[in-house]
Amino acid sequence: MPGSRRLSAEAWAVFLALNAGLDAAAALLAHLGRFDWRWDVLSHFALMYAAGAGALMVLALPLRRRARLLVLSLAAVAMIASAALIAPEYLRPEPPRTSAAAPGQIKIIQYNALRTNADINREAAWIVAQRPDFVTIQEARHDLRDRLVKMTGWRLSGAAGDQMIFSRAPRITMHRPDLGPDAVLHFVNATYPSASGPLEIVTVHIDWPTSTYHPS
Repeated sequence: MPGSRRLSAEAWAVFLALNAGLDAAAALLAHLGRFDWRWDVLSHFALMYAAGAGALMVLALPLRRRARLLVLSLAAVAMIASAALIAPEYLRPEPPRTSAAAPGQIKIIQYNALRTNADINREAAWIVAQRPDFVTIQEARHDLRDRLVKMTGWRLSGAAGDQMIFSRAPRITMHRPDLGPDAVLHFVNATYPSASGPLEIVTVHIDWPTSTYHPS
């Protein structure tokens, strides 16, 4: 019985160490996303790495000294690497705020219509009710496009794709850089008139990082 108990304790220690090591490795590898976008998928789980590392630290406390030190060290690496991914989002300075009464304001609605959403009439009615100057839509279906144009007479940029810009005024110009065959970013942009001069509106949509579907 004592031997069995010791074996179980050692197996538990190995299990915790492996989990802590995987957490640390994933959190560290996520930083490679700064240099290669393929690794960036790992950064999406930074909060999970941090939470897992915290739980492992608690579970490691009853372990023997060497096993405890190993798990705590690996979990600490995971925690620090995760914090380095998360902290910039909270530490970045806030952009300057404009008064609600400031002149020359425009209203922009950004809306992801979702390819599988079948409630087109409700979507269109909500968008129109907001009385926007511009509407940027991602995953826009052509039936939603046609419904909005029929209801409002708005001008449209990107009509052939699934990323669209609707505007009250016609665009001045539309310059779109060529994208290579391996492009992962799909966007529509156009220049419009405004009270303060030409205004560039861009709508972008990045697919799931694990997806092989990246329209260009």
